[in-house]
Amino acid sequence: MKYCTHCGKEIDEKAVICVHCGCPVENRTVPAENPNDTNHVLFGLLGAFVPIAGLILFIIWRNEYPKRSKAAGIGALIGWISGMILGGIVGAAIGAMTYGLY
Repeated sequence: MKYCTHCGKEIDEKAVICVHCGCPVENRTVPAENPNDTNHVLFGLLGAFVPIAGLILFIIWRNEYPKRSKAAGIGALIGWISGMILGGIVGAAIGAMTYGLY
């Protein structure tokens, strides 16, 4: 399959100019989507609870399994942000107790 890089419509493999929009076409094809790639919630949960694992899976899978990679990456981002927020709250509470503000 070949798609026009300007309008995105499917064109003939040998086309030099897109018949839909008239723009010159690059000689590249869109890779086929991996049928085993699923957007699974478990990879997002893994990334949320173990952000470094989510980051590693995101980097490893980003080309071969883009949906899995995205779920793991978003989970890692959510886990990291929530960890920073929770760490700030706990740190503030410990600081307040240490200096007698409670």
